[in-house]
Amino acid sequence: DKVQSQIQQVWATEQEILDVIHKVCTENGLRYSLAYGTLIGAVGKGFIPWDDDIDLMMPREDYEKLLAIWDQTAPKGYILQNVRTDPDFTQSFTKIRKDHT
Repeated sequence: DKVQSQIQQVWATEQEILDVIHKVCTENGLRYSLAYGTLIGAVGKGFIPWDDDIDLMMPREDYEKLLAIWDQTAPKGYILQNVRTDPDFTQSFTKIRKDHT
């Protein structure tokens, strides 16, 4: 049905974003791990049906390096947002998203 198709599209986009993050981290020696619902989904070999985001954790030094290199290393169309990049950003964490999603 239409709802299931939309959910599948969201999951495909999430996987694409995670693949980009993984590539940037791997190529730059940055450590990260899946967390929360994303980790639970990965253990179950998929996504949790009600989970609509990707949860990652990083050591602080790797996180700071990721923030410093993102614009030069990520493919065009993937946006890193937080209070440092966008003064109107209201959340206390960093968000990486695909443009137009």
